[in-house]
Amino acid sequence: MKVSEYVSDILKLVTGTSISQAIPILISPILTRLFSPEAFGLSALFGSIGSIITIFMTGQYSKAIILPKEENRALSIFILTLIISGVLFLFTQFFIFFFGEWIVDFFENPELIYWIYLVPISALITGLTQSYQNYSNREKAFGDIARANVYRSGSKAGLSLLGANFSTSGGILILASIVSQAVFAIYLAIKNIKKIDFGIIKSQFDRDLIVDVAKTYKNFPQIIVPHTFFNIFSSNIVVYLLALYFSSAVLGFYSLANRIVMLPAGIISNAIGQPFYKKLADLKNRDLDQAAKFVIKTINYMLLAAIIPFALLFFLSPFMFELVFGNEWRVAGEYCQYLVPFFFIRFVGSVVSYVILVYEEQKKALGLEILQTILRGVALLIGGLKQDVLLALLLFSIASVLISGYKLIWYRSIVVKTAENSIKL
Repeated sequence: MKVSEYVSDILKLVTGTSISQAIPILISPILTRLFSPEAFGLSALFGSIGSIITIFMTGQYSKAIILPKEENRALSIFILTLIISGVLFLFTQFFIFFFGEWIVDFFENPELIYWIYLVPISALITGLTQSYQNYSNREKAFGDIARANVYRSGSKAGLSLLGANFSTSGGILILASIVSQAVFAIYLAIKNIKKIDFGIIKSQFDRDLIVDVAKTYKNFPQIIVPHTFFNIFSSNIVVYLLALYFSSAVLGFYSLANRIVMLPAGIISNAIGQPFYKKLADLKNRDLDQAAKFVIKTINYMLLAAIIPFALLFFLSPFMFELVFGNEWRVAGEYCQYLVPFFFIRFVGSVVSYVILVYEEQKKALGLEILQTILRGVALLIGGLKQDVLLALLLFSIASVLISGYKLIWYRSIVVKTAENSIKL
């Protein structure tokens, strides 16, 4: 992939994602005046529960779709993800049917009982989205991904505003999120069907090939699933423990702070990360030295690009949240100040974390995720036991910076040492 092509791919995604990120941010001042902090808290808790189940939906094979050189093997992985998703959806539905009430009692959030049974369908849709998106990435259909992001964002905003005419409970936000994710998945599914060469499937596809690719990429369910589990659980542990130790309003304030910062940051990092993943995989196969330089340059650019916006966020967030979202939400801005270091390091690291997949360093990455989860959990428990939410957020942020900062150094070390060893050979 040429540099100009790589930049063009990023621009396609950034253009679409700039629109998609603007939509929820622009309507947030309206939503915060329609929905209470408790409503945002319920929606955040539902999303966090669903995100854990989503990890298992495709066995993380969806991330392997981009890797094979042969199209029939990529299609076999794609079909494998659909099969796994269907089976796990049925299992999850069965599990929630019997243990849904226990989950609601555990979090002491009675309103969750009305929505907990939608978690499996939400997880299934998100899992399918990952498969379609990675296949689109493989086909370099970055324009399709960008448009899908806009449709998802626009439908979620419209449904949230429309739903507020009927109810201002957190359930409306949950339904808007599920339907908008389905819009994203359906759009990419339609686009992918048009691109898939069904002649290859008919002439070369068989069940043995599915078994073969499942074995070839077995590290994805064996290593990446637990790695992703701890990564997601580590990120969402703040939601779980805030729900346990504090009120739904506290969780709602955190949810808005996280949403307003990480929504645009996450979309931008994803827009850069997808072409980064593709280009790094290509460079590793051709020139390890160029791959190392590419990773180092990306880390430096991400750090430089992020430092000023996040510094401004640190100083201005309480004032900005109060001004934009209303007096009640100044508290969310104060939470944001304590979380800025976490937001900053998460934004930078999310792009270059693909080094783990390309260089197959999943085992050590899993150990680091476990350590990070433990440190974050301890940090939040200290704040929770002391009933001091600001202390909990501060310690959580510090723990995140320590581990994620080390990860950045480790990513650089991986690519540099691999390049040096290739020269020696």
